[in-house]
Amino acid sequence: MSFRKITIKSGNEEFTLEVTEEEYRNYFRPWWQQKKHEQRNREAMEQNGYTEESYEAWRDNASKGTESMQKSQELIGILQAVSIAAESLGCWY
Repeated sequence: MSFRKITIKSGNEEFTLEVTEEEYRNYFRPWWQQKKHEQRNREAMEQNGYTEESYEAWRDNASKGTESMQKSQELIGILQAVSIAAESLGCWY
């Protein structure tokens, strides 16, 4: 069984692990490939003009839409209460 030494750095900390070739193949290599893929995606998005500021603006605009949705839900609640009251009084409309 062959082993592989890997070093993990996070901030000021550094860890050295000895893992089997199978563990490396099943976990560490796919993790590293995914991390690099995500980094390339971020870089491509930045080149195309997508930035955190544009996301912030989108989020602010999206929150304006939720206010009107909350008002609609309040109106639906009122209509349901009226319909229950009318039904209990025997009124049909």
